[in-house]
Amino acid sequence: MDLNLEVFRMSGAGNLFSVIDNRKYNFSDTQLAKLSKILCIYNDVNNFNAEGLLVMNDSNKLDFDVKFFNPDGSSGMMCGNGGRCALDFAFSKMFEFSPKSELFFTMANSQYYGSAHEQGIKLVLPPPIGVVPNMKIILNDMEISGTYVDVGSDHFVINHDDLVQFGVGFDKMSINSFAPSVRYHDKFGKKGVNVNIYKRNGDAISLITYERGVEFVTGACGTGAISTAMHCIIAHSQKMPVMIYPPSGIPLFVEFTKDANDNIENSILIGHSEIVRRDILKLSI
Repeated sequence: MDLNLEVFRMSGAGNLFSVIDNRKYNFSDTQLAKLSKILCIYNDVNNFNAEGLLVMNDSNKLDFDVKFFNPDGSSGMMCGNGGRCALDFAFSKMFEFSPKSELFFTMANSQYYGSAHEQGIKLVLPPPIGVVPNMKIILNDMEISGTYVDVGSDHFVINHDDLVQFGVGFDKMSINSFAPSVRYHDKFGKKGVNVNIYKRNGDAISLITYERGVEFVTGACGTGAISTAMHCIIAHSQKMPVMIYPPSGIPLFVEFTKDANDNIENSILIGHSEIVRRDILKLSI
């Protein structure tokens, strides 16, 4: 099928996405997996490097549905900055004439909602599905301790101070080289894990995330920021909101709300989002 495909390019705190309004096309998941491999890398028809494809759809029950595809075609996971960009897109392109101040949507078989915020777009997520502090893995006969957090996308969070024994620098090149040994570690099964390495700088946290499915350090990672904030609250009694600085240098803010029994009720991710540009691509799929 030959078509002129409208693709929006978005940034969520430096996390870059290609976005399709699938209400116009009704692509199948198989077609979308194929498209993600085209729309997330530079090639003959696509001149944009993205860290994922966001696909906007109608929803029978909520305001909209969004699917996230990695550049390798894999899908089914939550993407925090992708969720914020999806909200931004929905407010500006799908509900631009609506009086709604909050929008509700599904992503990765869970429900989320969000709104505009003075610091960008606010996304409200359920509490983490699972948190395992002080999880230990062995690399080259040396032990690393971190926190495993599942927020619809699973992450392992490591303090950079604990990587001195491996000679790992706090930079993209060093972590791109080191992280696969953790990402594919037997401890995390066949699926593997996203790898987050952080440094504390007073009240702020610098974070570098190696994302599964992208297979390199990304400009930012929303679920990685949430997971790292959770770890730092547990390990360092970090105060909320937790300010996270990803490689892009554009801050993300994370906080957790609790119910009367002191159980986490919601995870909240706030930060920059914008439509960078709009492209029309001639494709055959």
